[in-house]
Amino acid sequence: MGEEQPNKKERMIQIILITVLIIISASAVIGLTYTSGVFSEQLPPEPVLTQSYESISAVSAYDIINTSEEFVIVDVRPCSCNYNTEHIGDGEIFEAVLPPEDNANLINSTIDIIVYDADGGSDAITYCERFINLTYGKICYLQGGFNTWKNEGFPTIRPGEH
Repeated sequence: MGEEQPNKKERMIQIILITVLIIISASAVIGLTYTSGVFSEQLPPEPVLTQSYESISAVSAYDIINTSEEFVIVDVRPCSCNYNTEHIGDGEIFEAVLPPEDNANLINSTIDIIVYDADGGSDAITYCERFINLTYGKICYLQGGFNTWKNEGFPTIRPGEH
């Protein structure tokens, strides 16, 4: 009968230890579940500033124009006389703009920026570089510039045509 007493005590200690382990494990699982966001409200990911620009073909630019919800096409040819003669555009659907001195509307926006000059050279690249880490949209310059766009047969517009 003396031997049963230690067995009961040992069994009681085992039950208490198992109960404590179960409580600790359950607390850990619940804590990890809440911190991993399973039960928390799913928040949209934070937008990331655009850290680079890329060269795109006229075909890719045209695809962006036809699929992007927000975009701006910027004509950075050195003489506004080029813009006033002919520029990228399609009536009232889309139209390139001359680069404004104040580009505040593009900073901290999600607008995709497509830049072109006459031949896809340094004027377009320099303009793209100005927006690195200042916008959330895609920054692109047109390979071959306006000349390639026009040679591909994509729409152009003359001032006053709408």
